[in-house]
Amino acid sequence: MALVKLQLPLTFSDTVRPICLPFSDEELPPATPLWIIGWGFTEENGGKISDILLQASVQLIDSTRCNAEDAYQGEVTEKMLCAGILEGGVDTCQGDSGGPLMYHSDRWQIVGIVSWGHGCAEPNTPGVYTKTTAYLNWIYNVRKGKLTSKYPLNARGA
Repeated sequence: MALVKLQLPLTFSDTVRPICLPFSDEELPPATPLWIIGWGFTEENGGKISDILLQASVQLIDSTRCNAEDAYQGEVTEKMLCAGILEGGVDTCQGDSGGPLMYHSDRWQIVGIVSWGHGCAEPNTPGVYTKTTAYLNWIYNVRKGKLTSKYPLNARGA
């Protein structure tokens, strides 16, 4: 996970908006509808990169189901979420990493960040996402300027 400090403020519009962080104690139940977006590959192993921003609806998958023998066999930790369609067909893919897993009730929230998976849109192996609530303290400390890097970057990233 990374946070980027912009040199200039953004101008919000219909297509540029902030997204809220979830509350630290917020736990969504399995099958909660979620949204994914991305510019990544449209097919596994050599599909093409999308030239438009794609979106899809997926569901939160229970971690026990996600760690089952026919799925990730215990690879998914408590700092991760699984979301997708167990039958396959809808997923994030290569090139979507770092993008949002979003939930909408009264406000849009970023509940996860695209991380990894076995293949793309395969049955029983939904996308795996970094769980935003697991890193809220870190995010808040970075925003308050309380954390500093041992290896600060200059403007050229070196």
